Amino acid sequence: MMGFSWDDDSDHKELLTKFERAERRVKAKQEQIDDLTNERDLLEEQAYKMYKKHILHAGFHSPSYIDEASDWLDMLKTGKDMDGNKIDRRKNCDQKTNYEVINRSIQILLGDDKIKIDSIIEYNFGEAYEYGFAYNGKAYRLDIPIVENVSLKSYHDGGAYEFKIRLFIHEKNAFYELIGATLFDAEVKTIWEKEKNKGGK
Repeated sequence: MMGFSWDDDSDHKELLTKFERAERRVKAKQEQIDDLTNERDLLEEQAYKMYKKHILHAGFHSPSYIDEASDWLDMLKTGKDMDGNKIDRRKNCDQKTNYEVINRSIQILLGDDKIKIDSIIEYNFGEAYEYGFAYNGKAYRLDIPIVENVSLKSYHDGGAYEFKIRLFIHEKNAFYELIGATLFDAEVKTIWEKEKNKGGK
């Protein structure tokens, strides 16, 4: 049985040599890509840590505090406290007090004493909370991140947006449409004023 051999007069050896050179170039390029990817990941992590260090949305509280405020809204809907007893809306309790403090914080943030929060929903495993409210027949949602809870994965997927306060309006198609987003508390009031001046007053 004859073994396999190259024909010295063929182009096989030249082709293999070209292929091997191409493989080496691909490997070198891949190493460059890997180096650039590692550099990018490092810079991304540094930027993420910078946001977490320097962004602080004033007037908002720990998730447990916010959850108690949400409990108050649930109690108002059911008419019963957390133990199943009938609630007395005139009496103070931790849930009611926390709700009033958070509602006032939202009013100050938006610069509008007419705001009354009617829903509080935890978003993305506590990375943010959604505060719903109605205003002149329209439904709005204000998303406020808990900065220390924003994960690196979320930042990788969404960038600086994940750290921003976001204001949405609920449209007829049942989707929320973004009105504006900002990293700075002072700009939220301006976003809301522009929305009201469009005809919300």
